[in-house]
Amino acid sequence: MQPTIRAILAVLLLGGCQERTEPEEPLALPGTEIGQQAPVLRGQLPSGDSLRVDSPPGNPTVLVFYRSIECGLCRVQLEQMQDNKAAYDRADAALVAVTLDPPNLSRAWIDDVSLDFPLVSVDSVTFRTWGAISAERAVPRPATYVLDGLGIVRFKHVGRNASDRTTDAEVIAILESVRGT
Repeated sequence: MQPTIRAILAVLLLGGCQERTEPEEPLALPGTEIGQQAPVLRGQLPSGDSLRVDSPPGNPTVLVFYRSIECGLCRVQLEQMQDNKAAYDRADAALVAVTLDPPNLSRAWIDDVSLDFPLVSVDSVTFRTWGAISAERAVPRPATYVLDGLGIVRFKHVGRNASDRTTDAEVIAILESVRGT
């Protein structure tokens, strides 16, 4: 192998060994931390109706922030949530998916997969309030919040990237523990 080609390969291979820093934590405002009263979430359903999620009377609420319906991992997550909807129902939990997508984009997809829980479109300020946008690049991140029947945040997970998500089994176990408190 020629020395020039070897040098180029060495530079390319070493480039992958650089120290990688963790992405900056998303900006989450007061009210989205565990133990705090959750802020009101307002958005628009694909039907055009408004949805307001605040302190639900008595039953827990699961809020799942997803990047976009155009994200394959997001679609898989929403379909898995639908597949596990009976388990969420047994936990008496309201399930709400939250997106930056416009309502018309969500509407077409919901009709195709027959989701049985609301998808609510919100603005980037709402995503930022809940810490579901990277502060450094303004990129949406997957996030899951479990609110108890008084609207108190009992669980929070904000993913570092598109694949860093909670599973339905994890969320359902958390719902069981919330019901026991």
